[in-house]
Amino acid sequence: MEKNILGLAFSIFLIAIINPAFGLSISVSGGDGGQVTSNSMDYSLDPTSSMTSHTVISGGQSLTTMQAAGSGAISATSGVVNAVVAGSDLKTNMEMSGDHITGGAILSGAPFGIDAQPGIGFDGEALTLAPDGTIKSLGIVQTGPAITATGGNAAAYILMGRKWTLKDPQIKMSLKDDALLAATGMSKTSVLVAVTAATNTWDDATNQNLFSDSGALTTNTANWKYDGVNNMAFTPYVTGCSALAATGVWYKTQGIPVGQMYPILESDMTFNSNLKWTTTGEAGKLDFQSVVLHELGHTIGLGDLYGQPINDGKQVMGYYTGVRRSLGNGDATGVWKLYG
Repeated sequence: MEKNILGLAFSIFLIAIINPAFGLSISVSGGDGGQVTSNSMDYSLDPTSSMTSHTVISGGQSLTTMQAAGSGAISATSGVVNAVVAGSDLKTNMEMSGDHITGGAILSGAPFGIDAQPGIGFDGEALTLAPDGTIKSLGIVQTGPAITATGGNAAAYILMGRKWTLKDPQIKMSLKDDALLAATGMSKTSVLVAVTAATNTWDDATNQNLFSDSGALTTNTANWKYDGVNNMAFTPYVTGCSALAATGVWYKTQGIPVGQMYPILESDMTFNSNLKWTTTGEAGKLDFQSVVLHELGHTIGLGDLYGQPINDGKQVMGYYTGVRRSLGNGDATGVWKLYG
């Protein structure tokens, strides 16, 4: 994408979704040898529905303010950010510098959406003001995987050819509450907290709500059974087996066109109860949250990096080497490729 701020600023156009335009006025001004430019637009759908947009460009930066009011539905697009307001008032401020956009919005009584183009980072937090006066955050819109200086190789991921195809699947993970869980010495509550923290780590790397907002629950259902329950359980592995955990995934193959992802239907996992576990970082024991974070990567469609040349030791989907409760660059890129 070309980083042409002038081009972006002057590509603003307004679309009447409900009624034809009632009126449109535009004014443009410049100064300081072309280094400062501003434009304003007033757009009316009807006598009671209108939008005003004002943009100032100076020194390679652009600041846009928009305000809409009335019963009509108005869409405003600047080439990098799309805002829609229907049947309510919208006030928003966004600032662009290079390929980075920051901004905030307050909307009363109607949904507010922001679409940032690929490669453009958006840091602004959108807020909705409900009729009862409460304020709700719509969160941060990501436009690419979160790459860090210490996260290793961003190409270190493997896609298994399957995913949860429903948008915002809200996958519900259930922990089997039995004697084997109790025998680990970890409290049921601490294990559930660790699972929920791990699901949130994957959720935070996407714009989708992959896992249930209610967190992990307990169950008494059987493990390794296709029954609609995403079961997690402790079980004794064969004597001498050093595997930490295992995950199985059921997915649909019939009727899926060639080249498309197979839809995941359910995922169960087990943890080796012969090993020593901890949720508190106790020395000499396996960090449960780190292991379940890896296994949940399989649940959403990522593969192991074992023996792969792209494995740099900094990815959750690589070998267990100790506590690792945050994603590497490859993990973040992999989940982004699957879910955006």
